Amino acid sequence: MKTKFGLVFSERDDGTKVWAAECQGCGELLVGERYPQVTVLRVESGMPPSQFEQLKRIAAAAWDSARKNGHPVVIGDPRIEVEKTVDHGDLQRALEAHAEKCASGRSQSAG
Repeated sequence: MKTKFGLVFSERDDGTKVWAAECQGCGELLVGERYPQVTVLRVESGMPPSQFEQLKRIAAAAWDSARKNGHPVVIGDPRIEVEKTVDHGDLQRALEAHAEKCASGRSQSAG
C-alpha cells in the first residue's frame, strides 16, 4: 500500500519558506524548510576522467567566490554549464523515510 501525504507549501512571518506534509496513513505531521534553488554543474559528456580534478578545483573556486561576493556561480569553461534547479531533496528524503517507517508499522500491526 502506498503512503499518501497532504502537502502544503507556506512562508513564515520572517520570510522563511517551509513545507508541511501530513501522512494520510497515520496522521503524523512532517515539517521542514524549503530552499528555492540549488546550483548544478552540467559537464559536457565525453570529458576524460583525467580532467575531473581540474573540474573540481574550478568549481570549488567559483563556488567560494560566489559565496564570498554574493554573486552567482560563474565558470568560464564552455564545457561546464551552470544551472539552477528547485531543491526538493530534504522534502523528498523526509517523505520517503516516513513512508518506509509508516508502511513497516502498518505491516507489523496487521500481522
